[in-house]
Amino acid sequence: MRHFLLLLPLLLLCQRSTHADAAVYSGTAFVIHPDGFLITCNHVVEGATDIQVLIDGKSYKASVLAEDGKHDLALLQIGLNKLAALPLANSNQVQLGEEARACGFPLASVIGTDLKVTRGTISGITTLGVQKVFQVDSPINAGNSGGPLINEKGEVIGVVNAKLAAPDVEGVGFSVPINYARHLLEAEGIEIIAGNETEKLDGPTLVKRVSASVAFVKATVDEEQQAGADVLRAQAFELVDGEGKVTARLSTIDGGATLILYDGNGVNRAQFALGDEGEPSILLTDAADVMRVQLVVDTENLPGIMLCDAGGNTRSNLRVNENGIPSIRLYDAEENTRALLRLDDDDTPSLEYYTDKQNLRAGFWLLGDQTPGLAFYDTEENLRGMLAMTTDNDCRLNFTNADEELRARFGVDANGVPELLMTDMEGVSRAELAVKDGAPSLSMNNADGNTLAMLTVTDENVPSLAMGNDGNHLTMQMCVSPDGFSELEMRDQNDVIRALMSVHGNGDSVISLSDAGAHPRIWTRMKNDVPLFGVQDAGGDFRWSAP
Repeated sequence: MRHFLLLLPLLLLCQRSTHADAAVYSGTAFVIHPDGFLITCNHVVEGATDIQVLIDGKSYKASVLAEDGKHDLALLQIGLNKLAALPLANSNQVQLGEEARACGFPLASVIGTDLKVTRGTISGITTLGVQKVFQVDSPINAGNSGGPLINEKGEVIGVVNAKLAAPDVEGVGFSVPINYARHLLEAEGIEIIAGNETEKLDGPTLVKRVSASVAFVKATVDEEQQAGADVLRAQAFELVDGEGKVTARLSTIDGGATLILYDGNGVNRAQFALGDEGEPSILLTDAADVMRVQLVVDTENLPGIMLCDAGGNTRSNLRVNENGIPSIRLYDAEENTRALLRLDDDDTPSLEYYTDKQNLRAGFWLLGDQTPGLAFYDTEENLRGMLAMTTDNDCRLNFTNADEELRARFGVDANGVPELLMTDMEGVSRAELAVKDGAPSLSMNNADGNTLAMLTVTDENVPSLAMGNDGNHLTMQMCVSPDGFSELEMRDQNDVIRALMSVHGNGDSVISLSDAGAHPRIWTRMKNDVPLFGVQDAGGDFRWSAP
């Protein structure tokens, strides 16, 4: 068995110039969202006291919104919107030998701040330190750091960040896969603009499309903070079998270490790594050298497990937060979150479902008192429907409008008694259906909440219909008794019966019209199939009658 030792300097590709007690680093960034969000390398802006971004011929002050030192990424924000954003490819689908272009502002102090674009190929997909990287043979130099690595469709596949520098080494640059930036954006709640291009672009067309999205970055940093930070030392130790095949590789870089184990075909099957702050990780790959399982413990000592499909796309992610609370996130093939299962600090579980645009559409939860609930959301993530159960086992189904205002509610209490409520845009109840002691009732109200109509059925199965006016005065009432007797009353504003119609079970009927004093003035009666008709004066004396 043979082994060898390799010692090479790894250069981070930001350019430095010194002014008094401060160093000014220059690099590249690119727009990742129209609302002023850009991605660059963390080593370009780390510790910066001032960051300036030059885009579209104007300089803007930038702030660091988020950092990912492990993958050498930083998310910047400037006070400008409606920017041209670059679409992101799925870097898990990048293939060896694929053409790529590095865009940036190398050696700006020498050759100016015009955009430079170099062409090359993906010459390697490997592990450097504790992370997966793309090896590229495109000419890259100081100042390229943070620039996008573009495929032939104009989509970002990586972020240029380093190269090997030695007398006998040429064309060995490195790029951070863009999917690491996807995770950074997702953590900040920033929409990911995914690429959907199908046609390849010629060089001039591609450059024209991306140039408006690539920015020149200048970061002012205290000189003491960055002394020696632009050069890292890397070492590699390989074990080789009797046939000359590499079976294991141990590499170190800037305090981190990685042990890679290979199968008989030279395929990387397992990686054990320590980050520069001592955080461990384990990666397991399949026979096609695609990562399928990753176990990590981050710098905050928080564990996580990721499972990937045959394309290397993360499909599930189990995490535990600082309070020991777990969560499981499920992804589609484009690594968009589609489901999230988690516990809150009170050990209350919840399950959320998302669209392929990562919009929340449904949520299920179980509260600490073990009462369940189910919520539905529209495409703007407004709550539109909620099904919940109370501690008394009452069940409620609410429907809301786009402003999350209640428009309808259906409920069933623990005894199986239902109710239905519908409201207008002002939240006023306009219709209510209820059941009490087995007797249903339906009421309809006006915009002031006054009941204008009510239909009820008593526990003796006697139906009645009452209608009123805006002043809650009863104006009409109709009822039917179990023995077949039915009656219809119409009343005036003083609650005086002015019209009455009744039908008895034997078929006899009466219709009468009364004056304001409740005196019958005109009436007709059917008794034993004999019709009667009469007219009375105000004193009750008959003035005319028939037959």
